[in-house]
Amino acid sequence: MRAVELLTLCVPALPAIPPSAVHTLVTFYSSRLHDLVCLPHLATGITQLLEKFSLTKEAVHSIVQQIFKEVQPVTLLSGTKRKLLQINKLLLEKYSTWLEEITDKFVQGFINLMDGERDPRNLLIAYEIHDKLMRTFDQTKDAVAYFHEELFDVVSCYFPITFTPKGGETITKDDLKRELRRTLTAPEFSTWAFPFLLDKLSAIANETRVDAFVVLQDCMDRYPASRVAPSWNELWGAYKNEVLCNDDKGVLEACLNALTKTVAKLTDKATCTDAERKQYLTTVITMIVNACSSSTQNQNVKPYASLLHYAAVGSGLACTTIVKPVTEQLRKLYLQAAATQPPPAEDSSAVDKLSAVVANQESQRAAEAVMVSLLALLGAIYKVVDQGAGDDFNAPLEGIINTVYESMVVKSTEATRQAAVEACTKLLAISTLPGGDKHISQPQATSLYMCLNRAYGTESKVVRASVLNGIASISAANPSSASVHLLPRFEEILLESIKEKKIEGVEQALDVLGVMVTTAPQPKLQPERDCPLTVHALTTLLRAVFAAVQEGAGEAWELTATRIQETVPADSRGQDFHDAFVAMMTVLNITWKTPLTTNYPSHIYATAKACEPIVALMTTEQQQILLESGMDTSKMEEDGDRRYSLDGATPLEKANSNHLLVLSVILIAARKEVKYPTVQMVGHLVDTILNNEISSTTGPAEVASHSLAAILNKCTDEEELTASFKVISEKLVPAAAKKTATYALQWAARSLLMRGDAKRGNELCKVLLDLLGSASEADGKFIANQFGQIPQKPEETLISRNYATSRLLWDQRVFVMYLPQLISSQQTASGAASLNAFCCLSCMIQHVKPSMLMNHITQLQSIFIKQLQQHMQHISQNTDAASLQTSKVYLESILSTLVTVFELDNEVMESIFLQVYPDLLRLTTFKPSMAVRKSCVEIFDKMAEIESPNVRKCRSEVIDGLHDVLDDHKRAVRIKAIQARNKWYQV
Repeated sequence: MRAVELLTLCVPALPAIPPSAVHTLVTFYSSRLHDLVCLPHLATGITQLLEKFSLTKEAVHSIVQQIFKEVQPVTLLSGTKRKLLQINKLLLEKYSTWLEEITDKFVQGFINLMDGERDPRNLLIAYEIHDKLMRTFDQTKDAVAYFHEELFDVVSCYFPITFTPKGGETITKDDLKRELRRTLTAPEFSTWAFPFLLDKLSAIANETRVDAFVVLQDCMDRYPASRVAPSWNELWGAYKNEVLCNDDKGVLEACLNALTKTVAKLTDKATCTDAERKQYLTTVITMIVNACSSSTQNQNVKPYASLLHYAAVGSGLACTTIVKPVTEQLRKLYLQAAATQPPPAEDSSAVDKLSAVVANQESQRAAEAVMVSLLALLGAIYKVVDQGAGDDFNAPLEGIINTVYESMVVKSTEATRQAAVEACTKLLAISTLPGGDKHISQPQATSLYMCLNRAYGTESKVVRASVLNGIASISAANPSSASVHLLPRFEEILLESIKEKKIEGVEQALDVLGVMVTTAPQPKLQPERDCPLTVHALTTLLRAVFAAVQEGAGEAWELTATRIQETVPADSRGQDFHDAFVAMMTVLNITWKTPLTTNYPSHIYATAKACEPIVALMTTEQQQILLESGMDTSKMEEDGDRRYSLDGATPLEKANSNHLLVLSVILIAARKEVKYPTVQMVGHLVDTILNNEISSTTGPAEVASHSLAAILNKCTDEEELTASFKVISEKLVPAAAKKTATYALQWAARSLLMRGDAKRGNELCKVLLDLLGSASEADGKFIANQFGQIPQKPEETLISRNYATSRLLWDQRVFVMYLPQLISSQQTASGAASLNAFCCLSCMIQHVKPSMLMNHITQLQSIFIKQLQQHMQHISQNTDAASLQTSKVYLESILSTLVTVFELDNEVMESIFLQVYPDLLRLTTFKPSMAVRKSCVEIFDKMAEIESPNVRKCRSEVIDGLHDVLDDHKRAVRIKAIQARNKWYQV
């Protein structure tokens, strides 16, 4: 053995040697193959010789004969058998011509070598040899054909693959499945493959059935139609049975895809003659049509509709052959269903009345079944035309169009109308495809668009939702048609509804126009089908705002403006928004010239905010013109472009609050390249802040604060930023005791910290913290709330879409920096200062990311537990109203924070809960505050979901404790309590 091993080690290093020497080595190795001890080294040596040298025919034959004569596969170890399989693979790759002379010996030997193999690495090699063998050798020769059944049996025994990879295993189950499919789908195996796979479809496991259908799909890819046709009856029966009896999505998808490929194979022009296609179609399509045409009498019509759809998708010819007869039959059935009997007379018997109701219900079910079947056919037609097979499809669609049209205009069930809307949409989608006009004429398409417009006026929300989905798909596929046929109608509805002050009509029209604005067109549209639909729809919405202003329809005005704000795209999508900009200027001038108001009405504020995302789409030059006109600093000549200028520009020092609102819109939306007198603007904004009071989020002080933050965030000139900060420090900081100044300082600090200006941002934060320590309880809560919002990223004013100056992790740095200070203040201060620090801490916790909070949860956990226990003790000892009011503020802050903490981690939740749940049960009946009671119940509701033995021990105590909350006088608390108590019963 050692001599053989040493010789084998020398083979890779051998130089070029004469063929006679190679033959000698081959003879030596081959003659020793009966020696099991040396066999691994012998196999390695033969492999090296095959890879390194060219062998003679005699040497190749000698190796094959000796391997299959002397070696008994059943006695071999897995590694040794792998080497022998590798030799077979090399022989087949390099010397297939010489192997044909001894095909019977090679095939028989390979079958013996592969039989019973279980090692997945060996099986992959064996599957590859099997596939090469079937593709390389002439399968018509008796020497090979004799073994076809054995070759099928030797691989079919491995189906289905049940392999589970072990740790470190590189071979996957999918690898084995893929290679096994290649071996099973050799065309010569069709006689045995179809019965074998059909038998496997009776397996209980869904995965086995899926695998069988996938193999059938591969069979259709490799088999000629002549091998598939004899098994059609059995295949169709299997497909139909699976679709009717199985509801597993994976199995149904695999089954229906196999049906499509089967029909495609039997109607393939490349592999079938015209006579064969006609013969196959007669058998195949007749069976499908007969089975599915009668399905409308069956309540379960959807499976048959699926069969129709996937069969018709097979090819253009199959689609034509199916659509023609099925459409005719469905049309007849629909007309029969529509011809319902008149209602019985009043003096009719009860039996006659009941019979009429039953007949009408059956007619409605039949009409619904017809529409579902037609919808399936239309889906198939769309795919066939879309895939470029439209030339083979020539079935008339007039019957379908008439049926859909009638279903949409006559009274029918909601399900029928919904299916009719979807069918109408599909027909219009077909008309948008290249070549679609051959099947649906322009007048027919126009009628369908009219039906779709009319259908949206229905009272059914389901039908309206279907219409919206249809409009979205049409807007994406053919924006030009949507602009011509849909947009004018819904613009008319919107304007009429505004005039008549019908809010429901306004909302419905806005839904449609909003879909048109937000739907992006499909890429690579034909030029004749493309148009700036987004611009047209947006312009329509802006015109509707102007109409609402003229009609004095405040609610419609606000609704339309809000919808604009929600639907404007984030980028121009390559479209020219000039028309929308001109319409926006009309709307913006309305706000600019509206009489002065202290607090902005909701519709005025909504109108201004609606213009903000549109201004963001303007070019830098257009934004510059707009801002200069508002500040009366424009230096344009008389013949300059004034399309984007505000009417009646006012110097900044004379601007009123409405002018401020418009300027705020421009400042927030403008790019940072837009130039303006920054320091002068900051000064004006600060004066506005100090001259107004905080009232809501839509007042002048709030708007000025947001504008101030936007300016600081975008300023690129360091000198201007320094001067602006000086204005803030000199005017706002001394006045910080006012709520308006505090609100503005919070926004300014957040803006500076976001852009990475930690020095200036922290100065403002320090002002707020100093103020927090000396404020009263009333003012302290407001200041605490403002400071707590600093780590929060605002969603609108400082969004990264408009400002590229924000820095990553700024919120985490703020939280980490000020958390220790607040904890220290809370622990060392007394009275109002301690309460303010604690409220500030709670606000910050609710605005930071959970991951940041988890890093400090241990530090915070003890504080909240201690505070809760202290105030529970305080409540027990002091029951007067003043003491309860002080505790109420603390408890609301503690419990709202605990609700946030309890969303983080099970271990943290469990640890805190076990220490405080008795106090929480007492607080569920805390009368001074509904927020406290609700927070406690929410915590119990969350804890019921935790699987823990320690939590389970509290079950009976919690259930008893929640009993009194079931009668709480606040409905929100009662509902939560019932939900939580029911969960605890299941713990």
